[in-house]
This record gives sequence, C-alpha cells and structure tokens, in this order.
Amino acid sequence: TGADVAVVLTKADLADEELAQETLQHVQGIAGTSVPVLALSADDIASVECVRALIAPGTVAVLVGKSGVGKSSLLNRLLPGLDIPTAEVSEKLGRGKHTTRHTELFLLEEGSYVADTPGFASFEIEMMKRIPKEDLVYCFRDLAPYIGQCRFQDCTHRREPGCAVTQAVEAGEVSRSRYASYLRLYELSAQHKDWEYKDNK
Repeated sequence: TGADVAVVLTKADLADEELAQETLQHVQGIAGTSVPVLALSADDIASVECVRALIAPGTVAVLVGKSGVGKSSLLNRLLPGLDIPTAEVSEKLGRGKHTTRHTELFLLEEGSYVADTPGFASFEIEMMKRIPKEDLVYCFRDLAPYIGQCRFQDCTHRREPGCAVTQAVEAGEVSRSRYASYLRLYELSAQHKDWEYKDNK
C-alpha cells in the first residue's frame, strides 16, 4: 500500500537495561535497516518525541498492537490532556484488557492524525489476503533495490546462480535474518495453490 512502518517496543522501562537493549537489537535485525525500531518508555519525554518525529506533518498514523501494549498510553503522551482510559496487563491472563473499543482519529499539532485502534488478542494470519510467492519479494523493502538485477528474469531469489539478492546477502548488504524471513514465507506461500484462495482474489 506504500505505507511507512515503524516498530515501537513499548514499556521498555519494565525491563532491565541489558534486556531492553538485546531485545531492541534482535527486533532491528528481524525488521531490517529500512524499518525504524524504537524502545519507548511512556514517561520518558525524549522517547515519546522520537515517536512523534516519525509522524510526518499532514499524514495519518495508525497505532496497531495487542491489547495492553500501551497504544493509548502513548497517545496520551503525544496529546497531553487527552486522558484516554488505560488498563494494566492482567497477571492472571497474561494479556491486556480492551480499553479502546473503536477506532478514533486524533489531531496532532503538526497537522497530522493518529488513529487509536482496539487491541487484539491474537494475529490470525489465515484471515489475511494471500500474497503469491512471485510477489513476495516486493513486500521486502530492503530487497527492492536488487529486483530486476538477477541473471534470470523469473528468479525466485533462492538458489539460482547470478541472483542479485543472494549476492547482496553474502556481501552483508541485506540482513540474513530478513532474507531467512523471505525464504520461510516463500515456502509457506508455495505450499498453497491459487484455487485455494479464489475468494481472496
């Protein structure tokens, strides 16, 4: 869709500094260099302002995540005085309560909007529209510069000789963890036939 994506690791203050840093590096390795990854403490003004800086003036940002991760708390910091209801994560259930019941847009001073969305308990990937294996490479921004540079026009970027993507991985220009994610998703997509997804076309 052309949307920019950022990963925000909320409630970083609840973990010790070493664990928070290890988690940040791990997620950055998975996300790749083209996706910003931030560690956020809602009470830390500097980290909240880093999130604000990611929201370009005149755009719409959407906060998406599981219940209880701190989406509403972040919005309360971005817009002081808003005072959206929040709730702690249940120790018994190990998940948050749904304090946000509907999606609502809020206007920031910069002329941009932020949408606070209801949290979810789980991510049902089966409900997502299928991405054909041939199109999967276009979903990886860090692989995009190498598309069309391979020896073979129908290169799947796995084992073919003269593949620009695998050469970039070997040269350290593309994260190995990101490439591993591509290979894993490619194999999952290849297991299904087009007719199985006729309702998703």
